[in-house]
Amino acid sequence: MIRAGIIGIGYWGPNLLRNLIDNPEITVVAACDLNAARWKQLGRRFQSVEFTTDPGSLIKNNGLDLIVIATPVHGHFELAKLALQNGKHVLITKPLAKTEIECRQLLDLSHKHHRLLMVDHTFVYHPAVQYLKGLVRQNGLGELLYFHSSRMNLGLYQPDVSVIYDLMPHDLSILNELIDEDPVEISVSAKHAARLPQPDIAYMHLNYASNFVASIQASWLCPTKVRETIVTGRQKMAIYDDVDVVQKIKVFDKGVNSIEFSDREKNYTHFLQYRQGDIQAPAIPGTEALKLEIDHLVDCLTHNKTPRTDGYQGLRVVRLLETADTLARTNGCWTSLPNLKMAA
Repeated sequence: MIRAGIIGIGYWGPNLLRNLIDNPEITVVAACDLNAARWKQLGRRFQSVEFTTDPGSLIKNNGLDLIVIATPVHGHFELAKLALQNGKHVLITKPLAKTEIECRQLLDLSHKHHRLLMVDHTFVYHPAVQYLKGLVRQNGLGELLYFHSSRMNLGLYQPDVSVIYDLMPHDLSILNELIDEDPVEISVSAKHAARLPQPDIAYMHLNYASNFVASIQASWLCPTKVRETIVTGRQKMAIYDDVDVVQKIKVFDKGVNSIEFSDREKNYTHFLQYRQGDIQAPAIPGTEALKLEIDHLVDCLTHNKTPRTDGYQGLRVVRLLETADTLARTNGCWTSLPNLKMAA
C-alpha cells in the first residue's frame, strides 16, 4: 500500500485528492494547505485524512511514501527538493519548476535518493492523445509536417506566472509525447492585453532540425473555452478537440501533393494536386485522464518503472517555458536552442 500526502488543495488539488483516494493501492494519510478554510468542505468528504497547515511537517512524516504537490509554481522547487531529500517519491503539478536549473537539481536529487519524480502532465494520459500517438507511431499520418494548438479561455489570471507558464505546459507536453526530437529554434510574442502585470496572450513558434514546425496559442482573454490541437502529416491530418464531448478526434484524408517539374519558370500552382478524402472519427474511451495517470503512478512505484511524464519530460517543457517567458519580456525574436543534454 502506498501512503500519500498532498500539499495544496486549491484549484487542482481536490481532483488529485479524489483520484488518489479512489485508487485501491493508495492510502491518503494527510493533506496540507496554508488556507485552513479550504479543508472545511473537503474534510467532510475525506474524514480519514489528517489536515495540517505546515507542509514541512507533512513532508517529514516518516509514515509517508509519496508527496503530491499541487501548489502555485513558485513553491514547487523547495517543496519537491525537501520531499526528495527526505526520501519521498514526488508527483508534482505542471510545470515541474520555474527554471531549467531547478529542474536539473530535482532530477539529480531523485537519482541520488533513488526516488520517483513525476510531473502531472495530465493530457499526456488522455485516451485521445494516446490515440494520436499511436497514429503517429504507425505512420498513419505520413511524414509529420506541422503541429498547431490553441488553448484559450477567460482567465484564470495568475498572480505569479504568465499565460505561458499557466496554459502552454499542457500543449508542450502533448507535443513532446508525439515528437521525440527537441526544437532547435523558438520565437515568442506575448501581450498584456488587459493591462495586468502578467502577459495574458502568447504565441510560441518552434522549428525542428527535421523541418517539422509547431505553433502554440494561449490566451486568458477568450469568451469561450478552446482546446484544439491539429497535427498535419503528408498523407493525413488530425484534429483533437477536447471540448467536443462526442468526437474528440477526427482524422482527415486530406492533403496537397506536388508534381515534380524541371521548368521553374512555370507557375508552380499548376502542378499542385489537392486531395479530399474521407473523415474518420474513432471512438475514444471516456476514462478520466487523471485516473489513468494515477494508475500509471501506482504501476511505476510498484514495479520500479520510469513514468511516462518523469522529471526529464518536465525539464523538456520547462526549458521552453523559461526561454519563452524571457523572450516575451524582452521582445525577443527567433532564438536558437542548444541541445538538451542530461548531466551525467
